[in-house]
Amino acid sequence: MAYHWGGKEYSPKSACENWKVHYHTISGVIYELRGLADLYSAEGNFESAENTYVEVARAMQHKLGAEHPQTVYVYLQVIEARIAQGNHYEAEKMHAKIHSKILSLFDHTHQVTVKSMSVMADIQYWLENDPDAEALSRQILQITLNKFGVQHDLTVKAMATLAEMLASRVESGLGHLLEPCEWLLRRAIDIDCKLSGDSETALFYNLRELARVLELCDQLEESVRLMREVLRRSWRKYGIQHPTIVKGLLYLGRRLRKRGSLEESEALITLSISLNIGFYGLHNVDVIKGIGELATILKCMRRWEEAASRFEELYRDDAEQYSAEHKYRKESERELRQCYLMQGLYKEELEFEERLSWIRRIGSRTTVHNEKRARKWSYFESEVDWCDEEIPLPKRVCDTTLKK
Repeated sequence: MAYHWGGKEYSPKSACENWKVHYHTISGVIYELRGLADLYSAEGNFESAENTYVEVARAMQHKLGAEHPQTVYVYLQVIEARIAQGNHYEAEKMHAKIHSKILSLFDHTHQVTVKSMSVMADIQYWLENDPDAEALSRQILQITLNKFGVQHDLTVKAMATLAEMLASRVESGLGHLLEPCEWLLRRAIDIDCKLSGDSETALFYNLRELARVLELCDQLEESVRLMREVLRRSWRKYGIQHPTIVKGLLYLGRRLRKRGSLEESEALITLSISLNIGFYGLHNVDVIKGIGELATILKCMRRWEEAASRFEELYRDDAEQYSAEHKYRKESERELRQCYLMQGLYKEELEFEERLSWIRRIGSRTTVHNEKRARKWSYFESEVDWCDEEIPLPKRVCDTTLKK
């Protein structure tokens, strides 16, 4: 994609550099720069997207004012970029400052208000406040249906988001509404195909969520087949080094582990971790999820020493983020204890506690540990054509999958 300015053609990178210098004096370039930020976001380069959105928001604030709807909307896009990078607590603090102002400026059905509610629902979802996230999602869907009708991209997004929230509650044992999840997702996919074709990021996301719901409905084979197809389509459109692929690898690897295909699952999860570290660094939430999933796979394969090493990494991160009584930290302790016992290590409680204390003292964020950890996952070569060689994927999704 190229941008045109002053009779010249620029690549996104060179255009960005020119616009950073001159955007405050040139009418219309602000909106072109915003397009560049959208491009970064679509490519999965969320750090660059955030930085560019910040510049756009500052420029809009200067030209249009801090209370202009477009200025406020772009600040919400900054928050979305932070969420995408896993900075959920930072995003929550930033959103809390801006949301009260939005409510005082705009009607509850205004597009900016709906956007702010959607961002809030995403934050609550990632912070595992599922009841709040579900309530917000229901409210957003009702507003978008009343204001825009069903054939609108905001309504489609609201339908898919609510389905995701409901599925998460089922997954955590707090809900049972799987039929509405499947219906909402199939309806969203059907409308999305009509609105934007069958190759857009939103469609891939909704198909991936449908695969998740099918898994919860005990249709594991159909879920795996659909997830393979989503990966194939995404890989063809974006290439392997894209967040859509990375999350897809993680989700497919988890489903294959549940199906008993442990070797393939291990390969996909390891690849997902490596790619995620390249995108977001060592402490992104999907990196931690991937390490936990890999540890579980190794435990299922009875490779106790390797599993213990992965669970130690997981425990270090949990110990820094959660209190001693938090369920995640207690779960990683329990898994670690089992791996040690299967190796004949640290059988006494005192020995085990001393080992945990040593792990906590190392810390997961020290420079030396981070360097070693990064090197350990840096084996991946982007030229590997895993999609065709390692995973035989079907050519297309069965028509009944999309039309049910």
